[in-house]
This record gives sequence, structure tokens and C-alpha cells, in this order.
Amino acid sequence: MKLLLSLLMLMVSAVALAADRAPLFAERQRYAKELVQLPLASGELTVLQRSPTVTARKGSALLFADIGSDPEKSPRIRALRLALNDSGWHSWAVIPPPTPPRPAHVSPAGPGSAPAPAVNPEKVDEWLPGNSANEALAELRTALAAQLARVREELPKQGFQIIIAEGMSGPLLAEALAAGDVPSVDALIVMGPYLPLTSMNGAVGDTLAATQSPLLDLVMVEDHPLAIEGAPQRAIAARLNYLAHYRQRQLLVSAAADSATLVTEVNAFLRYLGW
Repeated sequence: MKLLLSLLMLMVSAVALAADRAPLFAERQRYAKELVQLPLASGELTVLQRSPTVTARKGSALLFADIGSDPEKSPRIRALRLALNDSGWHSWAVIPPPTPPRPAHVSPAGPGSAPAPAVNPEKVDEWLPGNSANEALAELRTALAAQLARVREELPKQGFQIIIAEGMSGPLLAEALAAGDVPSVDALIVMGPYLPLTSMNGAVGDTLAATQSPLLDLVMVEDHPLAIEGAPQRAIAARLNYLAHYRQRQLLVSAAADSATLVTEVNAFLRYLGW
């Protein structure tokens, strides 16, 4: 019964679930000037937006924390959304959908019950089993595409549009961009991109390259193990897909300890693109 209930919860819209997090920001006075709440077909989208602090405005940076995180819980997203304004970017930090709940563990009935199945070492990083994970990822991709399309309706018409995405948000947004679900962007910056299924993680590089957008692939010490493991394959995929403006950089610091290095690397890539 618990397993059935958990699976039913996966069918609830991720966008609607994300709206439940909005009060965490709406109730805090320090976010009053930044908070933007946008209606969606299902639920509400919460964004923290900040305007450029210089006259030379370059465009809009859309920042997506990892699934289940938010713009303040993520040191990387927080550092960039605050720093990019000084470089002429309007930052829009989106609260992404939450992590789908794991199916509840059902304890054996008692002595004599069948033992729990052995854990496959290659699946220890998988958050949901089998088809449940595929369905959850498809739903998250749809939710992120809806969030991206909605926030882009609010952006100024002038200037470049870039996406900065962390963790799972990167590949899922890239898949939506490559499929044409949303219009392309001028550049894509990913930080520790991965998918929680070992069987899918090897294709993350091809997914990112399929967008054909200039791509900065940042590898950092706080990344998920699957993101670090997949870094060589992502570089190979960019080369094989003739991605002209691809740069992979490994930063031997964490954003929590040294956000300045992260900001410098992002700004250097954007200057390389001529912005």
C-alpha cells in the first residue's frame, strides 16, 4: 500500500509541488524586492530576480539550481545570481521542482520472510527504481521546460539570453532545448551535470552537445560522483558533435569556500564569447 501511494505521488505535477516552496521566500522580508511569482497552467513559478548594476547591459541570465534545491541553498547559484549583476546581466533565479519521493520501504513481515533483494553496486546512485525513475525524469523535464518558457515571457527583449544550470537541471533543460520544446539560448553553462540513472548518465554529453549552443562545462569538488565520472565522456561528446564553443574547466575549489573563482570562470567564458 505504501509503495502504491508513493508511485501515485509521482504522478502529481512537479510544477505544482514546487509552488509549495514559494512561501519560504515570500515570508522573508529580505527577498521582498527580488521575489516574482508567475502563474503557470498548473501551480505557480517563484523566481528571484535582480537587475544589472551597470549601464552596459548584456542580457538575461536564467539560473536553475539542482532538482530539489533552490537559489539560496545552492552556494553556486547564489554566488552567480548576486555577482552577474555587476557584469551587466539581469539574473533570474528559478526555484526548480523538488526531488520526487522514493517509494516507501516495506519491511519484511517477520521471521521466515523473503530476504531483501541484493543491491546492485552499479545502481547505488539511482534515486528511484526502474520505470519510476524514467517517469519521474520525464515529468521533471516537462516541468522545467514549462518554467523556462514562462520566465522567458518576462525577460527584456534586448540582449542575450543564457542558461546556467546545476546538477540534473542541466541535462533535463538541454534535452528540452534540443527537442525544440523551447527556443534555443545564446549560451549554456552547466555545473556538475548528471542524471541519477547510471544507464542514462553516459548520454549526458550527447544531450548537452545536441543543443548546439556555446557550452561551459564546470567540474567542481562538490559535484555528484556521477557528474565527475562523466566529465571525460562529456568532452568527447562535444568533440564528436563538432560543438565549436565548448570549454570544460575543473575547479579545485568549492563555491561555498571560494565563490570568486567560480564567478571569474563564468565571466571569462562570457568574455570569450564576446559579451
